[in-house]
Amino acid sequence: MLWICLLLFNIGQPFAITNQEIDMVFQNIPKQIDQWTLRSKDEIFDRKTIFKHINGGAELYLAYDFQKALVRRYTDNTGMEILVDVYDMGSAQDAYGVFSSEYDRGDAGVGQGSEYADGLLRFWKNRYFVSVYAMGNDDKNISIPVKKIGHAIAAAIRSKGKKPDMLRWLPATLPPKMKVRFFHTDLLLQKHLYIADENILDLSIKTDCLLLELPSNTDQLSHILLIQYPKKHDADEALKRFINHIDGDTSSPVRHETLGWTWAQANQKVLTIALNAPGKQQAIDMLTKIAATRRK
Repeated sequence: MLWICLLLFNIGQPFAITNQEIDMVFQNIPKQIDQWTLRSKDEIFDRKTIFKHINGGAELYLAYDFQKALVRRYTDNTGMEILVDVYDMGSAQDAYGVFSSEYDRGDAGVGQGSEYADGLLRFWKNRYFVSVYAMGNDDKNISIPVKKIGHAIAAAIRSKGKKPDMLRWLPATLPPKMKVRFFHTDLLLQKHLYIADENILDLSIKTDCLLLELPSNTDQLSHILLIQYPKKHDADEALKRFINHIDGDTSSPVRHETLGWTWAQANQKVLTIALNAPGKQQAIDMLTKIAATRRK
């Protein structure tokens, strides 16, 4: 009855999830899926203890609004193990973000976005990011139980979430191999693209960022970086620091030693930067397309 009332109240749109509902999602994940059953007691980790589970990789989740994670191990009658991690990322936007941070291939048909390779399924749905991994297994048929467990977890998350609003700024037609990363902090920008030793763009948990990785005719990717700041002043100041860093100006693209052809423009709260463009005109075209889409 609780779920029926919630669905009726929020029909037609994603809704915020309370701590009680988060616990309900964890509880609704089946303890047995076909011949796969719980191997041991579930583990729960929060922002203070997540390092115990993924020492060396927790920074990725903490750079978003990660709240807590459920870790579950399934095993079959042969002793084969499948490890499941369900991360509550605090919002659908951040669940999409942590998924996008390492997204590399086509959709696997699970949740609201997914990928599968070599026994590892990654997907997001609403405020949850999920990984399902067949540990140490090279069986070509392992994808069947891995995806079945993934579908069961996705079904336990009974509502969908909304992608970042910034995605609406992208042109309708995009290069087929283009990758889109959504994040907040300089830590994750540096993971994908080095700009400077210091956080010259003043990125923080309060900034929303999109990094577009565009294939080009060279071995080096071209990039478009969009940053939405809390205030117009923040965007203007970040633009000044970036222009100073590349020894350029806002009137025309410049060719930087490490960033290639680059150009930056600030409009209200948003800073848009073209980086590693194949040429001067391409840098102009990249930002012009984004600006035209934002005006619609």
